[in-house]
Amino acid sequence: MNMFRMPLVLILVVVILAVIFVSFVLFGEGKIKYRSEVLKALARAETMFNQSPGNPASRQEYATLLFQTGDFWKAKMIVQPLLEKPSEDFEILHLGARLAYLLADYKNAEEFYRRIMNLAGKGTKKYKDAAKGLALTYFQTRTYDKVKELPDIKESKAFVEMMKKFPGKPYTIEWANKERTTAVPYTIEGMLPTFEVRVNGKDLKFILDTGGNLFYIDKGVAKDIGLEKLATHKATYAYTGGQEVEEFLGRADSVTLGGVTIKNVPMTLAEWKSRGIESDGVLTTQALKEFLFTIDYRNGQMIFRERNELGLKLFKDSVEGKETVDIPFVLDETHLLFTRGSLNGTPNLTFLVDSGLAASASFVGMDGMLEDLKIETTKIEGSKYRLFTISSLGLGSLVWDKPAQGLAGIMVGEPPYWSQGFIWDGLISHQFLKNFGSWTIDFDGMKFIFTK
Repeated sequence: MNMFRMPLVLILVVVILAVIFVSFVLFGEGKIKYRSEVLKALARAETMFNQSPGNPASRQEYATLLFQTGDFWKAKMIVQPLLEKPSEDFEILHLGARLAYLLADYKNAEEFYRRIMNLAGKGTKKYKDAAKGLALTYFQTRTYDKVKELPDIKESKAFVEMMKKFPGKPYTIEWANKERTTAVPYTIEGMLPTFEVRVNGKDLKFILDTGGNLFYIDKGVAKDIGLEKLATHKATYAYTGGQEVEEFLGRADSVTLGGVTIKNVPMTLAEWKSRGIESDGVLTTQALKEFLFTIDYRNGQMIFRERNELGLKLFKDSVEGKETVDIPFVLDETHLLFTRGSLNGTPNLTFLVDSGLAASASFVGMDGMLEDLKIETTKIEGSKYRLFTISSLGLGSLVWDKPAQGLAGIMVGEPPYWSQGFIWDGLISHQFLKNFGSWTIDFDGMKFIFTK
């Protein structure tokens, strides 16, 4: 079992499992416990909808169940007619706001959350939840200054405080060449891509992890190079064994990756090296979101292209003649990338794509999914973790048919199966992703693009 020993470079390097922003649950966790039960309700709702598509109640129920089972794209299409009229139904507006946010339709997300706030009384839960939704929207659209008009958001106090104090616009990009593209070589250390990065003029060693939010940097390193602290917060991670740790949210003047420099960069100053983690920091989803990003597994490099038509053209030129697979994804909370996948032949599951899973497993199963699919697990001696057998694993039409073992029992905090208001079946990792030629994250098209 040596391959499953858990060093502190560990599993889920920076996934925040005690979620920074409170999750949005439509009807409460546990009303319908398992996916199989929701799918039965969905089939009934689809029949009712097809019989009476003009009935708003049947349309709303159908859209809600589509959302809960992870078919966000169809859910948005079904609920759309209910949102085109000035509705005062909080559940419809909330569903519309959630779907708009997930699909990066931030203009409509802002509109729906504002409509909820205008309808709800100040101080009510609906009002506060809509304010959290707006804070997230402003976070994703880099309009930090807008949070100043929002009421205090207790559960998200540190991040809102960071945005309120942040000087100027975050993530200003400067390129060293006219193509506005750069390639950064990486090596594999501790099973994860590791590469050189320069922060405030200091050369450091970072790892790649889409399971993280802001750039992460060790608190001690941050102090040495003079990073500015803006807020303090506490977080819980798998790599701390579920222990709550104090961190700082702050700012770096500059971060350079090859031929691109990001100015005015939000950072998390983390409890890192004292926990045995060797890297100085982590490149995470919010930074990748500034680019058309590719990790070229075949050639051992990360490619950063500008998010515009030129960048997209250069990317398409680079994959011309290669077989590519497009897989739509959504972005939840601050950084969680969800898409549809399959396990052992069961399709249409909802997976978090977290490239920072650093153990030898390619997949982590949620207990709700394992129970629902009646998958047996075996306890790893001397730990709380469990193993189970995988015969096939896939994202979209990409299926890996080689036998493997999955992990269970590693999540900290509350069970995440219903934590987002939809069913979260599992987490797919670097050990799966690396089996393909390259993986590109297109935040404009909201799709992953794999080359075989």
